[in-house]
Amino acid sequence: MTNSKKLTPEEITEIACNPAMSVVVEACAGSGKTWLLVSRIFRLLLSGVKPHEILAITFTRKAAQEMKARLEVFLENLQDLPGPALLKELKLRGLEESQAKASLNVARGLFERVLADPKKISIDTFHGWFSRICQAAPIGSGVPQGAVLREDSKRLLDESLAQWWSKLGEGKGEFAQLRSYYEELLNNVSSKSIEAMLTNGSGIIHQRAAWMKFKEACYLSKTTPIEVIKSNLPLVGQADPLDQGLSLSLSVQDLSMVSELMLQGGTNDKKYGQAILEGIEAIKRNESLDQIAKIIHSVF
Repeated sequence: MTNSKKLTPEEITEIACNPAMSVVVEACAGSGKTWLLVSRIFRLLLSGVKPHEILAITFTRKAAQEMKARLEVFLENLQDLPGPALLKELKLRGLEESQAKASLNVARGLFERVLADPKKISIDTFHGWFSRICQAAPIGSGVPQGAVLREDSKRLLDESLAQWWSKLGEGKGEFAQLRSYYEELLNNVSSKSIEAMLTNGSGIIHQRAAWMKFKEACYLSKTTPIEVIKSNLPLVGQADPLDQGLSLSLSVQDLSMVSELMLQGGTNDKKYGQAILEGIEAIKRNESLDQIAKIIHSVF
């Protein structure tokens, strides 16, 4: 629906809460989306929709619980509100005055009606709702009937990682090769970066389904994931140009000459000349290329 006329907040609420209309509401955090959702559920119940015919899905367990609690408190409070106050609440949720007056008794009885209904309103998370669907058809879905959805994924992840790090430290069996890979990674990035590769939102653990699919596609193509990754990273295996440049004695001689000239200049020149000397000393001590590059880059 397109409308060139700018709607008032009251008109927006009337449209969004109207159970006869399908709407999409986009709004920033703290703008009242939960209030609007609870109000729409209330309007559905007020129009005669049965509790079990209503489905509300959100992303987190906390949001789902908050929505349930706010709906329950609102319905409970309606029981004891005097006529004028109840009329105001109904009009706030998009009802015209005549509709609101005709709905007073129904609104007061909603709390008891919802509470007494053996089939409850479904306010759940995406994963919680899908879990219930799978359990309704355990043979087809492969999910055992009565399976409980774990909500403490962070604790389970921490426990699994603690066990993994422990076995990696021992370096026995299959972990011997993993440890060699880990030590190779440590030569290039920090342990904190490695842990982020495993655990952050785009890390291996959270992307394992995509990784398993990728591995399967590789084996079907008679190749390996490493070979495919290497083919898409043309710089892998090539010599480091900085390492090549610094391995030439002429390059070090040139740096020494530049340093001597700069040390005879002004304050900034002397500072840069001294930094070049530090870079040369780092080369002589065979320090890592990262450290040498950091020193030299500060000058150039």
